[in-house]
Amino acid sequence: MEFDKPIKVIFLPQAEAFIDKLDKKSKQKLFTAIRKVRERLIGQWFIKLHGSDGINEFWFDESN
Repeated sequence: MEFDKPIKVIFLPQAEAFIDKLDKKSKQKLFTAIRKVRERLIGQWFIKLHGSDGINEFWFDESN
């Protein structure tokens, strides 16, 4: 996955509400994934949103 432009992370209101409810360890996992993406380290935690044009989403396992 190649990105020509800077990566900008925007949270929808529903995502902000979800993040507020996460425990500390899960928040750390999510924000680590965001940091990696901003550093152009793309992995299984950052995938293209199906049917979108240039929108990606973060995935992480909050159970570990």
